[in-house]
Amino acid sequence: MIAGVATILVVLLKRDEIKHLQSGAVEQLQSETFKNIEKRKTSNTTGDVGN
Repeated sequence: MIAGVATILVVLLKRDEIKHLQSGAVEQLQSETFKNIEKRKTSNTTGDVGN
């Protein structure tokens, strides 16, 4: 009985833990990060640092 309740709690907690992965938030953040990295690379070669 206690093991069953514990298992259910673990499943519910894990589902909440990975909810942000299903929302697409991780992909969006990763995309924005790579865009910012690319901007820095081009600003370093053109001399427009900070713009």
